[in-house]
Amino acid sequence: MTVRSPNVRKLTWSKPAVLGSRQSPEREAYPYDTERARRPLGLLTKTPYNYHMDRFKIVDGVYVYFVTFTIIDWLPVFINPEPTQILMDSMRYCVREKGLRINAYVIMPNHLHMIVFDRMFDNTRLQQALADLRKYTGRRLADYVDDNLPETLAKVIHRNDLADRDRQIWQPSWHAEGLLSEHCWKEKLDYIHQNPVRKGYVRLPEHWRYSSAGYWLKQEVGDVPVVPIQSEENEEECHGYW
Repeated sequence: MTVRSPNVRKLTWSKPAVLGSRQSPEREAYPYDTERARRPLGLLTKTPYNYHMDRFKIVDGVYVYFVTFTIIDWLPVFINPEPTQILMDSMRYCVREKGLRINAYVIMPNHLHMIVFDRMFDNTRLQQALADLRKYTGRRLADYVDDNLPETLAKVIHRNDLADRDRQIWQPSWHAEGLLSEHCWKEKLDYIHQNPVRKGYVRLPEHWRYSSAGYWLKQEVGDVPVVPIQSEENEEECHGYW
């Protein structure tokens, strides 16, 4: 299965990448609508992938990524609605204004997982959108922490060793893992949606509000726009998409 992009005529699934030293067994964690999930999924590489490169970077030729934003010192910032709303509002803004597309996500008390791509598979714009998301939410969430968390916790975000700011809300890396096969994509999709279940917060993935599980399992419209993986080649298609 293929998908077209202005600069990439054919993007096809490559062989599964080795994402770690141990290979997880292929499994069906719970019943996705696989027809919907495959619409259209063949995309990820136009050139052979260098398996020796840093797998935590956005690189040319790979267009869909699993990323993680983690609060510094794992502070449980997202246990209240207000900071969670700050994050979701910024995610929606980046979708609307910066070409970001979110294929799956989950917001946990101290971190965010997403599967993301750019609407035209433009990795430069994708990287900028993610950087802007982190920068804006970093300022807003730091204000929230200072105003609402106990001083003993709030002092964690204050730093003297930063050149451009005196507060840090996100850990430095976003661990961008390129998804090079349908198996890798499905593995990360399961991992994202099962996260609240593994932690014991809910019994079923779709019961966690701040997640795309409802979209994938029940075709529900959630707080953040979620879309299948596909290129949008013109404004008419983009408008029809929403």
